[in-house]
Amino acid sequence: MRDAPRVIDGAVLVGASHWRRSPFRDHLFRWGFTQSLCGPLCVGDRLVGVLYAASHEGRVRQDGLRDRVGLICRAGSLALTTMAETGRLEPPPVRRPLGTAGLPPRSAEVATRLCAGGSNKQIARDMQISEHTVKEHVANLCRRFGARNRTDLVGCLLRDPGEALPRA
Repeated sequence: MRDAPRVIDGAVLVGASHWRRSPFRDHLFRWGFTQSLCGPLCVGDRLVGVLYAASHEGRVRQDGLRDRVGLICRAGSLALTTMAETGRLEPPPVRRPLGTAGLPPRSAEVATRLCAGGSNKQIARDMQISEHTVKEHVANLCRRFGARNRTDLVGCLLRDPGEALPRA
């Protein structure tokens, strides 16, 4: 979807065989939806979000729904691009995690980006370092904070230092 942003359905997104067993598909069916599509929201050539839409069977043909979602995504992308170009779209402030005090600057930056939801690949691209280096920073941070995985690490980093640790 990143190379050529376009509207796709759930089966294309996760693969037809996985879609049939998908909890997301089951959830849609329980609510009476049978069609689902997702379309890209872009600023320039950068994907910044995804719009999800669902429809009840028989109300809209798949092609018609795809065209409508595509139109909404293009309009939303144009609005976001205009806002970015005119300075009316500000990125959300990144809260520096409390647990980064005393960390080396690059480790603190990796920790901050990790807490903001960045993947290793995104963090590497943003910091202009290799993905392997990001993995090493995350592993070192996990050891330093006694975290079992990156989710646990984020919890440790965002916890107030004066806050009591949860009991197991």
